[in-house]
Order: sequence, then C-alpha cells, then structure tokens
Amino acid sequence: MAAPRHAIEQWTVPVLPCRRCCTSRRASGARAAFLFGGGKRESETAGETSAAPKPPQLSPSFSVLRRTSAYELRVYDAFVAARTPYSTRADGLQRLSEYLDGRANATGVRLPATSPVFTFYSSSDGVLTKHMELMVSLPPGETQTPSPVADSGVQLRIAGGGEILAALEMRGNVTPEAADAGRTRLVAALAQDGLALVAEEAGMGAFRLATYGPLYSLAPRRNELMVRVQLG
Repeated sequence: MAAPRHAIEQWTVPVLPCRRCCTSRRASGARAAFLFGGGKRESETAGETSAAPKPPQLSPSFSVLRRTSAYELRVYDAFVAARTPYSTRADGLQRLSEYLDGRANATGVRLPATSPVFTFYSSSDGVLTKHMELMVSLPPGETQTPSPVADSGVQLRIAGGGEILAALEMRGNVTPEAADAGRTRLVAALAQDGLALVAEEAGMGAFRLATYGPLYSLAPRRNELMVRVQLG
C-alpha cells in the first residue's frame, strides 16, 4: 500500500538545537578540597588518577546484517525514546525540545540533543497518524531518565530492542512523492531478496524517516527511509 501523498511535509525545520547538557566543575579537586577541608594534600593524590566521565551516547546503536546497493538491513539495540504525536514538524520539535531542555521533564535536567529525528507515518481507513521521536541520552552524573510532565504531549518508550529495519538512503528534502517512490523501491528490493515487511506495517503502508544533519542548517540533509522487516 502506497504511503499517503500528504503524509510528509518537506523537511525544512532544523533538527533540535544542541544544548548544554550539564555544567562541568573546573575547580582543582585536590587543591580546593585541601584548602576548604575534607580533602587530601596534593602529595597524597600524586599517584591517583581519575577516569574522565564517559560522554553521552548521541545516536542509537545497531548492527548491520546485510548491505546491498539498494538498502542496509539493521538490528537496533534497545534505547529509551521520547515520542510525541504531531501535526506539523515545528509542533513536534517544540514538544521534544521542551522535554530535552528541562522545561517539560520532572527533574528539570537538561538532556543532550541526539540524532536522528525519527518521524513515523501510517494510515488506517484513510486516517493518517504521525509521530516524532528522539533517543533519550543522559548527561554525565545522571542515572535516571526523567519522566515527562503531565500534559507535555511526550511519552517515553523502549525502542529498538532487536527491531530489524531496512534503511534506504535518500538525499535532499523528502517530498511525499519522493517518499512514495522510495518506499515502493525499497519494498521491491526486499521482496527480490525474499524479505517481507512485518504484517501490520505492510497493511498500513507504514514507514519512518530518520533525518540527520547539522544543527540549525537549512541545507539538504541526509535521510533514511525505513521499514520493519520480518525474517523467516
């Protein structure tokens, strides 16, 4: 089933801006601690080393199962995603941005901007459904994913988790016509290799777009049109 021609707007809204996820403390640990009490002298810490904080993960991780000239078959690891329904891209990005920058999460902590932005499209009985989501990553020192505040329009879910996706790279702005043609081409390439979409996705003409690119840039971005695949 072809994707609805009105399913996708041309991508002209930038990906979420990069925000400072935390404030690092620059004070000299040994010296400052000794001066203000409770610390060790520099001579006592000469042989000690402190591990640098691990940088946050900024993109979902996956393994490549197959790579052809037409598509890449991937299995995605599990990750936490912030998800919201939307009517316009600006609307969806605004809600996700408010969750990431702390205005719409329970702890007020600022979370790192991640990539790509995933947009999901499906149609049932002529009704179009659109969702947008981003991977949630925690800044150094944070261990608990903050809950969205009530009425934020954002929900958390576990994405990936062994999900198998076929990805077709698409350059430039993805119009409804381009998405329709891309999905048709991708499904045909999969069928030629003996692969089929998951039943619920095939019947709804569903797909998703992963959009990458520099922040605040209006230049054409790299997109990947994705469908879920069943093996065996």
